Amino acid sequence: MIGELDLKRWNPWDLGEPYLHPLCLKLFNKGELQDQIEGRFGIRDFVVKRPNYFKKNRARWQFHVNDLFEFIRGANWVPPDSFLARVDEHYEELIKMAKDANINTLRVWGGGIREKKKFYEICDETGILVWQEFPFACANYTQVNFSKPGFFERLIRQECSAIVKELRNHPSVVFYSGGNEMDAFMSRELLRNIGKICRELDPTRPYLMTSPYVEERHNWLVWHLLFSFNGYDVSIYNDDQLVSEYGLQAAPSLATLKYFSPDISKWKKMISIHNGSKLKLDRYGRKYGDCWRDPETFMKTTQLAQAEGLKHGNEIFGTLFWQLNEPWPCVCWSCIDYFKHPKISYEKIKEAYQPVLVSLTWKRQGNEIKVSPFLINDLHSSFKNCKLMYKLQDGHGKIFDKQEVLIKKIPENSISRLKKRSFRLNPENDVRPLYLKIKLEHNGEMLSSNSYNFSLTNPFEIPQFLIRLIGRVFLPIAFDNLLLKLNSPSLMS
Repeated sequence: MIGELDLKRWNPWDLGEPYLHPLCLKLFNKGELQDQIEGRFGIRDFVVKRPNYFKKNRARWQFHVNDLFEFIRGANWVPPDSFLARVDEHYEELIKMAKDANINTLRVWGGGIREKKKFYEICDETGILVWQEFPFACANYTQVNFSKPGFFERLIRQECSAIVKELRNHPSVVFYSGGNEMDAFMSRELLRNIGKICRELDPTRPYLMTSPYVEERHNWLVWHLLFSFNGYDVSIYNDDQLVSEYGLQAAPSLATLKYFSPDISKWKKMISIHNGSKLKLDRYGRKYGDCWRDPETFMKTTQLAQAEGLKHGNEIFGTLFWQLNEPWPCVCWSCIDYFKHPKISYEKIKEAYQPVLVSLTWKRQGNEIKVSPFLINDLHSSFKNCKLMYKLQDGHGKIFDKQEVLIKKIPENSISRLKKRSFRLNPENDVRPLYLKIKLEHNGEMLSSNSYNFSLTNPFEIPQFLIRLIGRVFLPIAFDNLLLKLNSPSLMS
């Protein structure tokens, strides 16, 4: 209740309706209208529970909207056009595509811009949460000195203050971050003062000094360090609870590829000119075929690799994958190319980001495939008497094995470990491709579906002892010692 008004709350799309209320403020002087302003506003409560690094039994990263837990199924957002005058032409369709892919959060990357007003208005209307970073990235600002402010310090305060004032009335904006991939210790003067500006002008939203930070990581073992997909499992052993960057490059659609390489005979050269990393594209794409045979095969193999890699990561941790969109026609990490053609990974993201999902880990030993399934329900409603169906089949739909399970109840906001299962193949049925199709029905209607390609090289290519060693020893030594300095009492004060 506000006065005599009973106002409905704004919610992200997967928790309810994003209610917006009209507002008109008029200024009168002696009965004459002097000025007026019209707009819309939303009412919501947002709380983030962050780990306390120094507590042994520290809390997990948790996001709560209107007292309801919200599991982050997110993506990184970059400027949708290299020419900033026309970025707003892309907003509506891209944000709709994000929601259609079951994405509930967009991280506005610090290497980009504070987007135009229309972007935040559409997120308000759509019910998309926004993680907003200030425009500082991939550098260390060691010379900043706010005790003796000069031109640069005054400019920082002016720009950051303007950003906060512009965004603080948008219910979709729930989180501030000082920037992207900065050394939080070396840039502490800058980051602490941005935090101070946020607290002065908008104390209602949490502030993270930079990303990555405490138990919030960017996992680039896959792609940049050429790890296989189980490099994402390092985040499990290092107890990373939120991974806000990870991904793989992939070719755009064939139409986009031909757009920036009209002379198709020069397409390989144009890949490098348009941001493609040939070594890494080949490292992951060759699992699916000869990447460099022709443009069509290049597109298919790299997109399949990206799709499977993102699926593996999306089903492990709370995520904001890198990246949703791209600012120009190129070969990059986006799942939607510049002309808004979705890549294969778009459908895999949509699948992995279903609020209700049957996920599994699997291991193949000879002609037997063993799976460990999990049932995830991000919704705040339960389901009774559901039917879970497994089908092992080839690419033409020929079924080799099928199993059904009755699930009496799926609790709200839960994750449940289901009974392990195994599927056995006759040697003559060892075909490629080989898929496990999963369907979950409730009252005869589809509640969720998922699929796994068992023809790929076993996902556990890197020995598990090495994954554990990297996650539990090397990363903490490299990163957490810095946090001990950063979180010392003198700095925290």
